[in-house]
Amino acid sequence: MERLVDVAVPLPLRDLYTYSVPEALAKMIAPGARVQVPFGRRNLVGYVVGFPAAAKVDKIKPIERILDDPPLLTEPLVDLARWIASYYACSLGEALRAVLPGGLDRKRAAARGHKKKSEIQGTLVEAAPPTQLNAWQQAALDRIAARVESGGYEAFLLHGVTGSGKTEVYLHAIRHALARGRASIVLIPEIALTPQAADRFRARLGARVGILHSAMTPAERHDILLAAARGDIQVVLGARSAIFAPFRNLGLIVVDEEHESSYKQGEKPRYHARSVALVRATLEGAAVVLGSATPSLESYHNAERGKHALLTIPGRVDSRPLPQVHLVDMRVEEEKGAIVSRPLLDALAARLERREQAILLLNRRGHSNYVQCFACGEIVQCPYCDISLTYHATDRRLRCHYCDHSRPVPKECPSCNNPCQVFRGFGTQQLEQALGGLLPQARLARMDFDTTTHKDSHRRILEDFGRGDVDILLGTQMVAKGHDFHGVTLVGVVNADGGISLPDFRAAERTFQLLAQVAGRAGRGKLPGEVYVQTLCPEHYAIAFAAAQDYGGFFSKEMELRRALRYPPLARLTQVTGLGPDRPALRTAMLRIEGVLRKSGAASPESLQVLGPAPSPIPRLRGRYREQLLLKGTLGPESKQSILELLERIARDTAGLEFQVDVDPAHML
Repeated sequence: MERLVDVAVPLPLRDLYTYSVPEALAKMIAPGARVQVPFGRRNLVGYVVGFPAAAKVDKIKPIERILDDPPLLTEPLVDLARWIASYYACSLGEALRAVLPGGLDRKRAAARGHKKKSEIQGTLVEAAPPTQLNAWQQAALDRIAARVESGGYEAFLLHGVTGSGKTEVYLHAIRHALARGRASIVLIPEIALTPQAADRFRARLGARVGILHSAMTPAERHDILLAAARGDIQVVLGARSAIFAPFRNLGLIVVDEEHESSYKQGEKPRYHARSVALVRATLEGAAVVLGSATPSLESYHNAERGKHALLTIPGRVDSRPLPQVHLVDMRVEEEKGAIVSRPLLDALAARLERREQAILLLNRRGHSNYVQCFACGEIVQCPYCDISLTYHATDRRLRCHYCDHSRPVPKECPSCNNPCQVFRGFGTQQLEQALGGLLPQARLARMDFDTTTHKDSHRRILEDFGRGDVDILLGTQMVAKGHDFHGVTLVGVVNADGGISLPDFRAAERTFQLLAQVAGRAGRGKLPGEVYVQTLCPEHYAIAFAAAQDYGGFFSKEMELRRALRYPPLARLTQVTGLGPDRPALRTAMLRIEGVLRKSGAASPESLQVLGPAPSPIPRLRGRYREQLLLKGTLGPESKQSILELLERIARDTAGLEFQVDVDPAHML
């Protein structure tokens, strides 16, 4: 009897498709296998998810080849993909593509792996002796180790101040899991952190550590995935997608800096790696450690409710003091409009004299925020996005940070032909130029999107800084996260107000987290640290609590506001965004969606509120207009399915429209 398989294809199609298995491949086929199948006029990589007894249609096509033998997808990973598809409103094939991309080439990757096996395995060295933990670290480790020992799911929120040694707890917990034959996954929020973290984990664990992140080639990724599936490596360290490492014996998942929004996938399926980690651990009976000095409100709220076990490390390693934070009110500074205030400049000069290092944060890249006509006030806009163009001094061009459109600086105003143009605002490029003039003896390095486009550029900049070849490291939020440099005694925040007024209910939370995190880069060695925060609104509670390093105070204040407005973590949000080239047609479609939702009875004050439609905060991006509907409340799988079917019908009726559904959105822009 001919053997049949149900295959999920990586398209927005909820149906499964039945194929026959040629006799030559029958012994190789298994659940979770990636297979190449004919689909219409093209070939696709699909995923085997079932073995039906009979076909629903008469004409069955055969699969063409099997890409993995044995399959990299385990049964729990397939179940995880089913949950992602249900919760984040996508097809099973799209979810499986996120778990295991279809573009990985087994033959080419395997050939690389055999030739360079040492690269897959990492640095095989004897484990460095474990460091001595203090009482708070040991108490946290004991709780985690007990769960790893007994097996089964449990989630921990490890809340430790910056510099409290959370990474040491992770390393000890991983060693404990390794000693019991259990594998571990460690997630970090940024690729920029990977080189330093990889070196530290490989040196300390003495185990085979694999690295996974989006900058790797498909062949490199496949090597690591295959090594994890075979058990050749027992630890995978990486960014968001590393949560899908196909271990058969998973015992521990660590999500470091769990509050970071970079754990949220920006494209379909729009999953959050923290939530996926919790579900995967539930499916595989593993422990999860969510670590942060500034936990997300969602995670801390779950800890308060007992959903997560709260582990606290209230002080720094070796009783080192937290840095002293100074708020610099830029409204009363002598030099109005100066990029660097006199107190911060004096502090930088003092560090240079003592040969100490400093980090400066300015969370805006480029030279000037925008170019404005001095006569009529017109600002040069992107022709495809409703956003101003940013001036970049390196190539003397105006550039859109959303669609990457660029143009020369106009000699005349596009509106009134006035020849006088002025540059407004400042970014990291202008800060670098200003410091070069104010402190000509300083060795500067800039770390932002523009300086880290080449492979290994993150590593090069951080290694130079770590060796002491750089006095001042300046940049965007890349410099704020996770770095551990003991020579840094000064941190300066050049503009603390940049994100606080964004039209996003999480704006204050992100501001608090960014300021507290970057402040924590100072004073991590033997010398004490200082922080200077330049702001025009020092009274804002997010800035004041960050300066006081008071997470509890901020949490209480912010939860009051969230409760009054019924926002997460006290309610669920689903964002429906419509995109199209014609604004009236888009508005008509969005009003139709709103009307159907209200008439269906799904939207009521007690269950689900429908807010909008309204133009998105950035109404046009890449030539398409954008409108949003916000659904406030819990949506079950059936409700999400109904909404998807409604969006598909409307998209078919109106040419050029596209709809995106984002469950638990991380950003409202």
